[in-house]
Amino acid sequence: GGGDDVTKRRIIHAAATILIIAGVAMIGYPIFLRIQARLEQSRLEKAFNDRTEIPHIDASDDEDNQQTPEWVEPSLPQWDEFSPTQLEIAAIDLSVQIVAVSDMGIFARKLNHPPSYYPQSVFPGEAGNLLIAGH
Repeated sequence: GGGDDVTKRRIIHAAATILIIAGVAMIGYPIFLRIQARLEQSRLEKAFNDRTEIPHIDASDDEDNQQTPEWVEPSLPQWDEFSPTQLEIAAIDLSVQIVAVSDMGIFARKLNHPPSYYPQSVFPGEAGNLLIAGH
């Protein structure tokens, strides 16, 4: 009778609602991951810029202090930890921040996790293979 039609409509309506919610979640999840990854890259870029910012030096007005500084060849950093690092690959227009990870769980990384440096490999500038993985 009439009660069966109402029950059937409620079931169809509930199933349709569940499918719509699932579809929105499936579309929204990658967008959420992309936003989260961009926020993490922005945070890492700020940390990188804060660490590499050159302090402002005021020039004095003294006439005696007009000597030209002698050029000193910069040396490679001595690595004891992986500090905030930026990777740039001009050929593919890529500029990303790299983070160090403590394990080799490459497949356990989330899609929104920034590219990772694996400390089991060499430090940048050293002889050998440097291992960086990311999506």
